[in-house]
Amino acid sequence: MTAKVSLRGQTVIPAVLRQKYHIRPNSRVEFLDAGNEIVLVPVPEKGFQASRGFLKGRGICMQDLFDQRKRERTRESQA
Repeated sequence: MTAKVSLRGQTVIPAVLRQKYHIRPNSRVEFLDAGNEIVLVPVPEKGFQASRGFLKGRGICMQDLFDQRKRERTRESQA
């Protein structure tokens, strides 16, 4: 599915996906930068504990995230 981005950076989540992931008005979503892609993740209403394991099977390795953050800290300390 594709969506168009407006001049203000807004887009519409397709209805099929909103229904599948129970995204309703005033729901919260999180954007994750996964390197070469952006991942949009619905934030559960139950809070942080409900999100445990939401990256499982998505090809994102926690070690990769830790390594990326380590590289960012190194760049920040050199600046």
